[in-house]
Amino acid sequence: MKIKILVLILLLLPFLTPNAHAVVFEWSIADGGNGHFYERNDTNLSWHDAETYAEGLGGYLGTITSQAEQNFVWSNLGLNEEFIWLGGTDEVLEGTWKWVTGETFWIGGIDGYSVGGAYNNWGKNGLIQSEPDNIGQGQDYLVFFPGGLGGHNGEWDDYGLPDYNHLKPSIIEYNSSPTAIPEPSTILLMLSGLLGLPFVRRKK
Repeated sequence: MKIKILVLILLLLPFLTPNAHAVVFEWSIADGGNGHFYERNDTNLSWHDAETYAEGLGGYLGTITSQAEQNFVWSNLGLNEEFIWLGGTDEVLEGTWKWVTGETFWIGGIDGYSVGGAYNNWGKNGLIQSEPDNIGQGQDYLVFFPGGLGGHNGEWDDYGLPDYNHLKPSIIEYNSSPTAIPEPSTILLMLSGLLGLPFVRRKK
């Protein structure tokens, strides 16, 4: 009996860990999207830990490559009073901004330029671009500005200076539908069913 309970716990362990999916939004092809799926991880993590977490779920930190995608992600998963990690970084070579999927989208700082017409949404001070500014020579990771902060509302900032609070929520993107996590009621049914097996066998 003890062995069977141990096996049962091992079977259910993946469903009892923190890697359960939050609300996932599909940007469907039928709606003009790319067929990808997005969710927000509200656990405060460093940029690297957030990317590792996303990869563990089969995804990666969100990459925003068009105004339409920006609008979809921000309207469904942004609107937050906190900075939110995205999947852009220039940590390998200062001023060369790449997505975690490998594409370079920006070269330089405030006076830089888009690579090959790649989309960007850097923060502005009025009509004048004010990001990425690399304050303190350590802002190597991309975030959404908090909703309502200085009217930025989803514009991008470079972030990550060591003396800032660099533990933030993040956007996770999936190329296909992430593995479904059973509802609690389903887990309870599995549990009761499996626990009942030894007793059923004893009656035979």
